Amino acid sequence: MRRINMLPIRRFGVSALKRPSILVISVPKSGTVYLNSTLSDSLGLRNVQLCNGYFPQDHVSVDRLHRFVSRGGYIASTHLDPSPANLHLLETLLPHWIVHVRDPRASLLSWVHHVRRLHREREQLALMRVCPTPSDSVLTASLLDCIDWHIDRYYRPLVTWISAWVQVADAWPHRVLLTEFTALHDDDRALCQEMAAFVGYAPTRYRHRPAARTMANHFRVGALNEWQQVFTRDQVRRTTAMLAPELCQRFDWPFEGAPMAATARDRRPVMQMAAAEPGD
Repeated sequence: MRRINMLPIRRFGVSALKRPSILVISVPKSGTVYLNSTLSDSLGLRNVQLCNGYFPQDHVSVDRLHRFVSRGGYIASTHLDPSPANLHLLETLLPHWIVHVRDPRASLLSWVHHVRRLHREREQLALMRVCPTPSDSVLTASLLDCIDWHIDRYYRPLVTWISAWVQVADAWPHRVLLTEFTALHDDDRALCQEMAAFVGYAPTRYRHRPAARTMANHFRVGALNEWQQVFTRDQVRRTTAMLAPELCQRFDWPFEGAPMAATARDRRPVMQMAAAEPGD
């Protein structure tokens, strides 16, 4: 990975701003909407879109990104992948940004619940933002069959997305703040304050106004590690085998001996556990 050159930022006329814009790049179903709403309300930032909102590949608009940085006062949440084109624009124009990740097994399960809900509500255009898009037959199948389909087609790109952004954050620690879902789950105020401080806000500028914990902010009821109670033993084996042990160790994600309530003989969906989970 090449060395970052800060000169292009000054060449584009971007100077220190009283209200720097905040870009949060997050894995799907990691509290994206909740984080965005909380940061926006707590700092008085305006929401903007910098890209089309696809996953696992998307592309940031150079014109929108330049306005976002040079004017300040904005917040944007995306699922951008660290492609060479995206990294080129980010490192050239944006002084700091945040990458927010989550255990991909938990993200996958929450995603499956999300797309099944979108299908029930006939939100077809929203479903087309992910490639490949699951068919009607997949989305109306049993929960465990739907999980199987997503493990085969969605999960590996999800793991690759997370691993790639972790590498970027490690290479550019002064430019990228890497955060993880458990911090949001445990103390959303502390996490949002950390994000605000990283991009240049003084502690006195942050007034914590948490978003409503409702489906309007994609706040779903579910356990922190609900996947351990829902996945079959085979699903746990397949998804865990695709994870690097060092990645699990770094974020304290379960890697061995995860308990499961469902087995291959018990294919019935289980009840969601009553614990708050901020979703995407």
